[in-house]
Amino acid sequence: SSSRKFLLMAMGMNFLMLSLAFTTLELGLRMLSRPSNETILGFILYPKEWSRFLSQAKETAKKIAHEGSYVIHDPILGWTIAPSYNGRESSEFSSTEGLRSPRPAMTFNDLHARHSGISEYPASARIALIGDSMTFGYEVQCQDSWAHELEGLLQPHAQVLNFGVSGYSLHQALLRYEKDVRPWHPQVVVIGISSQMLARINSIYPVLMNPDWTGFPFTRPRPFTKNGVISTMNHPVPTPEQILSSSQISDLPHINADEYYSPFQWPRRGVWQMFEWSYIFRFANSIRPPSESLSSNSASWASGPLTKEATALSQLAVRQLVQTVLDDGSIPLIIHLPYLPEVKKSQASSNYSPLVPKILQAAGIDYIDITRCLIGPDPISGHYMPGGHYSPQAGSVIARCLKPILQEMFRHPHLASFRETVAHQK
Repeated sequence: SSSRKFLLMAMGMNFLMLSLAFTTLELGLRMLSRPSNETILGFILYPKEWSRFLSQAKETAKKIAHEGSYVIHDPILGWTIAPSYNGRESSEFSSTEGLRSPRPAMTFNDLHARHSGISEYPASARIALIGDSMTFGYEVQCQDSWAHELEGLLQPHAQVLNFGVSGYSLHQALLRYEKDVRPWHPQVVVIGISSQMLARINSIYPVLMNPDWTGFPFTRPRPFTKNGVISTMNHPVPTPEQILSSSQISDLPHINADEYYSPFQWPRRGVWQMFEWSYIFRFANSIRPPSESLSSNSASWASGPLTKEATALSQLAVRQLVQTVLDDGSIPLIIHLPYLPEVKKSQASSNYSPLVPKILQAAGIDYIDITRCLIGPDPISGHYMPGGHYSPQAGSVIARCLKPILQEMFRHPHLASFRETVAHQK
């Protein structure tokens, strides 16, 4: 009896010590965790908390409903720039047509309109720019973007329309051209392509690819090939309301088609919920995640090449975009817009080949590589803002680089019909 009592006491003490140790470790890990991005000692905690994304996305949606937003939902594009937006605090403005502009209440429909003001001369050539944040000019004011600088260098007869939208994929750029650029009948369409645009082509939910986008309530259209042509599987694109109504990430429309979705990274139902509450379990799961995490779904543009499907879709999308522009009677000008690491690697080694040139060469598409313009006597780092986008200095460099190329295009007889149209409008 006494030995049994001693055994029970020993077992009780061991259980108590284990409980204390577990509780201490659990509390310690919770104290070490960074709530802003759910990490411990640099490790992302798995499973991630979908409820945390929902709460932040709902806050963003409330703010948009109350204050308005520079970016709004679009059933075809996923998101786009709101028309006539006046960012009283952010210095962000858009024209009545939904194009980036340096001031509120302006319209580019007037052929005399320029970023710098009203010109004495109507535009005899319209240049449309499409792309992502590297084309839009994120992190700098409109006046310091390369689009604004380029228009100034091409005066008095050129009008530059910036259709760039931050976060766009190459597929979204194609859809943006078909939906919004085509009605303007531009004479030249400058297609700015960054490596991120290619990496995003199979991304539907931005937060899966970029965890820092927590709270972004918009989704991308997902392309697929149909009879050799790019089509969209999630058309219309899910609305923010649809996203916010999904209590589990697995309930989201077309979630399994998102290249960056790995089920093990998110809460699982059933008995797993008991373990996923613990930061000890989550931390252990993050240090040695399941083999599923090593699949092609977790591939990153920064760590290696695109998946085979993303490569094939990127090549097809750029060919289709170029051909569509040509069929519309415009001149396409494809440019590679590199990030700082790509420029540095290109400067350090002549054998380095960035992702975008590889894709364009494989697709048989001619292009201008802006890398060669950014490599010069000035420090390369000065060409980039803290967030990785082009600085005002880089904007000037890129504009000067493109000026002679576009001036040569203006001499092309292809523009004669537009000049005749303008003459009738005078």
